[in-house]
Amino acid sequence: MRRVLGLFAYTLILIGCGSSATGEAKIHWYDDREYQLYVYNLGNEPLLKIDVNYNGKSPRSGKDIQHSWQNVDTDFYDVRIENISRYLIVIDHIEYVMGKGTLYSKHTKSAIDIKKDYGQSHLSPGDVMRNDNAYVWAKDDNILHRIFVLDVEGKTIRADIPLIYQR
Repeated sequence: MRRVLGLFAYTLILIGCGSSATGEAKIHWYDDREYQLYVYNLGNEPLLKIDVNYNGKSPRSGKDIQHSWQNVDTDFYDVRIENISRYLIVIDHIEYVMGKGTLYSKHTKSAIDIKKDYGQSHLSPGDVMRNDNAYVWAKDDNILHRIFVLDVEGKTIRADIPLIYQR
């Protein structure tokens, strides 16, 4: 599972002024579900440091979950995103794609919904966003690709921050 996920996490697409180019991301795995991801721009400057930590099969207390996790096997994660660049980073939206099969819930999250889950959709230099109790569920082992569509100085960067589901 880690090798398959690594292929997705290492590739970023940068789009600006009608052209496309490949940026870079570096990932460090702690185990099969937890990792740290660094996202770079085309100039090889680090933009984001992302920590994904697995919480288990139940959410942390203190947050209402709009999902019947008691009846459906679910994996919960804490996600921390830090702007380590000198640029303002705007999260335009998030696209959701399952690694295998069809996604039966929402396919995109707007900037308004991002603010609800993370508290903000703009990251100034040094800012940190958290999404505690991010979750994924599926029929079988799978990967939920969460593709963050970012605006950095007029360039669009697509960064995959996936969550892994295992029975």
